[in-house]
Amino acid sequence: MAAGEEPEMVEVTLRAVGPSRPSTIRLPPLMVAVAPKPPANHLRDDADDDDDEEELKFKIPETTTWWKRKIFIFLRDKLRLPDILLMALFSLNMKAWVLIAMWFLFAPIAQMYEVGPLYILGTGFVVILCNLGRRQQGDVSAYSIFNEDFRELPGTLNADRIDRDIRAGGKMINPPSNRQKYSLSLTPL
Repeated sequence: MAAGEEPEMVEVTLRAVGPSRPSTIRLPPLMVAVAPKPPANHLRDDADDDDDEEELKFKIPETTTWWKRKIFIFLRDKLRLPDILLMALFSLNMKAWVLIAMWFLFAPIAQMYEVGPLYILGTGFVVILCNLGRRQQGDVSAYSIFNEDFRELPGTLNADRIDRDIRAGGKMINPPSNRQKYSLSLTPL
């Protein structure tokens, strides 16, 4: 380059995804190659929807027995059952399936002896009683009558508390303590 000659400049245009305008920068020539990152999958036009659908399909675990896998493949591929139904079918264990089969076997017998409605009501009560569960040591119930000394959960609103608050002249008897105040300030970079 000779004295007094202006150096050759290269114009670089930067374009961003979104509402911003492209910006132009004038730089001296450099030997730099930059490989841009590909756009995210949801921004690409040629994104395969099949991959997304494949991820959302119900799959049985790899540790499933061979006969369950065969039944699953038959129901999914041959009968084309929806995934939600397959999920319901394969989420139950063998004990649950035996109980369901026995219920359907005994239902016609109950109907034959004209106790069908009692059979259905009895089934409802059995299901409710079997799903009550047990409380661990130290757990308290949301209903104070089931707790030791009828102890209530903290923050429970009841008539006694409202009565105490009104008689105290609208003052809070147990004001919240250690209340922290947070503030948010934004400063430009």
